[in-house]
Amino acid sequence: MHVCLPCNSKAFFKVQHSSSKNKTLRALRVLVNIVHVLPFSIQLTPGAPIYEQIVDAVKRAIATGRLKEGDRFPAVRTISAELRVNPNTVQKAVADLTSQGLLEVHPGQGCYIAARPESTAKEQRAALAPLLEQLVIEAAHHGMDEQTLHDLLKTKWRELKIKRRDQDERDH
Repeated sequence: MHVCLPCNSKAFFKVQHSSSKNKTLRALRVLVNIVHVLPFSIQLTPGAPIYEQIVDAVKRAIATGRLKEGDRFPAVRTISAELRVNPNTVQKAVADLTSQGLLEVHPGQGCYIAARPESTAKEQRAALAPLLEQLVIEAAHHGMDEQTLHDLLKTKWRELKIKRRDQDERDH
């Protein structure tokens, strides 16, 4: 549903360099339908609540480094208009992200991506234990062995290009 289009893409090039007015207008109409202002990618799918899909997309963007500490988060109305969903749904997602400590609200200025909280290994394990248990149960249900699950997890981690906190600090 949503694809971000970089300025060096062919469609942008056509708009900037087309000699024909009709071609330019046609390419511009395509751009209006393709270019989106959201700093995270999301494809809404039926089944899961929309606000949860927004929360998951933002978490993914933070984990992959697409959204970084201090980045301004789009306004509720902007996200609502972009995704064509009710503003109350987006507000629910923003409230959830804020309660999880992923967004900070600066009165009169908007929302910003919060600093990642420091956590001990014990806290990390406690937070992930239920998810890991569910993952292991599902893997066993599908007949997967431990090594295959481990390999799958490593592959997905690399595929998403997850950044650790110490990588973020080196990048700055």
